[in-house]
Amino acid sequence: TIPQVYRPSDSTNVVSEAVSEALTVPELEGKWTLATAVSDGRVYMTKEEWKRMNDIRNEEQRSQAMGTNGTDDDADAADAAVRAEEKKKLDNRWDDCVTLDARTFLRVGFEQIPEVVGSNKNAPPWLFALPIFFEDPIMSYEEVMAIEMHRPPELPPKPTEANGELLETVKKACRAR
Repeated sequence: TIPQVYRPSDSTNVVSEAVSEALTVPELEGKWTLATAVSDGRVYMTKEEWKRMNDIRNEEQRSQAMGTNGTDDDADAADAAVRAEEKKKLDNRWDDCVTLDARTFLRVGFEQIPEVVGSNKNAPPWLFALPIFFEDPIMSYEEVMAIEMHRPPELPPKPTEANGELLETVKKACRAR
């Protein structure tokens, strides 16, 4: 079953069926050779979640542009910790929604393009399909959940102490140009 967080749609059936039907109508037969898709987490996120995620991102960018981390005192440090936890929760929610949207396309026969995984820090899965991919029936939700999604590699931790200060100085100098 689909976790409660993704309801009320209850499944990816409707979208999967629509994608399949749209690409297999007789009028398009022989008229296309490749279909591509980029999964979009906004399909399953609420407007409030999306807005809050963008608000947090904008707050971070303003802090970085001003050269502060928003922790001038204990109250700011506590606020930053709460924001960091909220950001982590929303980032995880985004990842879940992006994956669910990708699985919508995987169900009808699209395949993930592994070469672009990790090419951009937060890039969602890119998928492709050829007409022959649509000859098989739509996979069940359980079948598509068994497909391993390609994930970006784990990156090393950010530099800290002197190396972190040097990196920030170089980044700041580059932005000033």
